Amino acid sequence: MSAHPIASRREQRERYMDYDSVRQWFDGLGTKSEVTERAYLDDLILFCEWAKKTPDQLKQERKVQLKSDDEDIRRTAEKLLNRYANSNVRAGSSLRRAVESLKSFYRYNFIELKGVKAPAIVREKDYRCPTVEDVRKMLEGSNLRDRAIFLTLFQTGLREGTLVLLKLKHVKEMSEGKVPAHIGLRSQELKGTYSRLEAHTFLGKDAIEAIKKYLNWRKDIKGETLSDNSYLFTRLDAVGQPLGVDAILQHVTNACKQAGIAHFSPHDFRRAFQTNLEASGVPANWIKKMMGHRLAGEENPYSIPKIEQLREAYARAEPKLTVTQAPIQVDRFEALKSRMM
Repeated sequence: MSAHPIASRREQRERYMDYDSVRQWFDGLGTKSEVTERAYLDDLILFCEWAKKTPDQLKQERKVQLKSDDEDIRRTAEKLLNRYANSNVRAGSSLRRAVESLKSFYRYNFIELKGVKAPAIVREKDYRCPTVEDVRKMLEGSNLRDRAIFLTLFQTGLREGTLVLLKLKHVKEMSEGKVPAHIGLRSQELKGTYSRLEAHTFLGKDAIEAIKKYLNWRKDIKGETLSDNSYLFTRLDAVGQPLGVDAILQHVTNACKQAGIAHFSPHDFRRAFQTNLEASGVPANWIKKMMGHRLAGEENPYSIPKIEQLREAYARAEPKLTVTQAPIQVDRFEALKSRMM
């Protein structure tokens, strides 16, 4: 049976059902769903049109190829289907289904294909970036510790894995009255992937005030004796025990849910931090230094800022990172009176 001219899809389906290979395929499938049958048949039709071959030709050629001593020739059908899978002639999800449909066509004709992979589904990443208003809503109803955590995440850009390692010795500038207060973790203090990097960032006024209130609560209410080696953020149900990374994630998730805002992860706070620094004109290499990113080889000898330079740059960006500052309230009566005078 020869290839037919373009006709309506319904006529095409009827004609394709006349092919021996197609009837054998559907006998093997044993599907009783008309929807499934049409979808599979349409996948085969579109593939045959793309390959410029009939179903029976595909079957016969595969039989001949399998008899060859040349491995490359025996894999001709696999290569053809792999090219189709990566051709972008159809949407990715449709191509994935089509590949499975076509593999079943060969399988039920007893000429199974091997090594054919469906195209990977590429999903666009949903990059979230909490705004000042989002963070403000998260603070409402949060306890002293969680308020301090959220503000520290937002104003420092620290990874949650680094946040749980912080001790009071890392924020000593806070008690010295410096604003912004430098946070410095040496490479040997970090773990895992980031063990060779240093973190040099800062606490803004919001985070400093929240941390001070939280630490006072630990001393006055929990009766905890604090030292330089005390963890900055600890469990509420134990004295001096550090929080885990999973706990940070859970507290952020719960606060988002309670505030009725989009779900954010701790890493989204890093994205917000970087965005606000960029909007404030901080040089890219300086942002990398504050975020604990690895500098590219060609950048290492150049534009390596000192701590005080980073502090000045951070101070310029701090207004965009300020959350708890109350907006200026305008007395409407006074404003009206001034206009009338």
